[in-house]
Amino acid sequence: MTYTVPSNTETLNEDNYMPLDPYDEPSPDPQARRPLYPMYGGHFQTAQAAKTHRKRTRVAPKSNAPDVERVKRYGRQYWVRKIYEAMIDIEDISDGQSSIHRQRFAEVTAFDPLDLEASAHQVFDSALAVHERGWNRPVVYHKKVVRGKLTDVSEHSLEKRLTRICLCFKQKKATVDDAIRGGVTLALLCDNPEARGFTKSSNNLGNKKRGERLRLAKGAEAQQEVDEEDEAE
Repeated sequence: MTYTVPSNTETLNEDNYMPLDPYDEPSPDPQARRPLYPMYGGHFQTAQAAKTHRKRTRVAPKSNAPDVERVKRYGRQYWVRKIYEAMIDIEDISDGQSSIHRQRFAEVTAFDPLDLEASAHQVFDSALAVHERGWNRPVVYHKKVVRGKLTDVSEHSLEKRLTRICLCFKQKKATVDDAIRGGVTLALLCDNPEARGFTKSSNNLGNKKRGERLRLAKGAEAQQEVDEEDEAE
């Protein structure tokens, strides 16, 4: 359907704008639970103002890594190459045999190599940002580990952080998916490669157990059908 602007309307502006095809909102239910969050406040009048708010630092940078400036100035090409090579490495993949993330690297070439290379640059920048900018996503997504084997072991070294990220890419292709998707998943990976890698390993184990239960259930169902056929005879 084609819509046209009525000719007898006043000059359109942000104050009198209405959609040409407004959707019908149901009448509010007075018995409905009220939202936990406040009503819309209109605090941001431009996209840039909203972006500035979204990109602000919520968790301080891990600024006690002395190698940041050296890596930032001289290490990009070296590390982007290492990141790319780790992404495509298929020698020691721990993802399950049926994992789509494994298949996209070990069985089919699902990605444009240029997309992987461009993502490798983004990984480098995101790892650098851990030490220069800090966490700039909603705090609810940030996972701070203060003790145990999932503690961030790269807090004092950007080079070690990049090395641990590369190890994740080699072993867990699901973390490569994190990098390509970007956003929060990439930020989590770069903020703490140890914790993100463990999450992927736990997911692999859970998927394997679910697969085994499904196979057992199917086997039991097939055996029941056989027994029922024997009884019928």
